[in-house]
Amino acid sequence: MLDTNLDIQQLEFTKIAQASGTALISHINDVLDLAKVELGHMDLEIHKFNVRQTVEEVLDVFRGKLRETGDIEGTSNRRLYNRNSTCT
Repeated sequence: MLDTNLDIQQLEFTKIAQASGTALISHINDVLDLAKVELGHMDLEIHKFNVRQTVEEVLDVFRGKLRETGDIEGTSNRRLYNRNSTCT
C-alpha cells in the first residue's frame, strides 16, 4: 500500500497503521515470552537498537491524535534525541 499513489494524510495514516501493526506483533511476542519465562523456557538475546528511532516511531503513532486534541502544535520532538544513540 505504501507503494501506491497516496496523498500526505493517507500516507501518514498508512505509516501509523504499519507501525501499530508492528507494535501489536511485538506485544503478542512479549506475552508469549512471558509464558516462556513462567515455564522456565526463556533464552535471553542481546540486540542493538536505535533509541532515537524507536522513540520517534512511538511518537509518530500518537502525534496525529495529539494534533487533533490540540495537545501538540505540529512540533517535532526529533531534535531532543542524539542521532547515534543505541542501546545493547
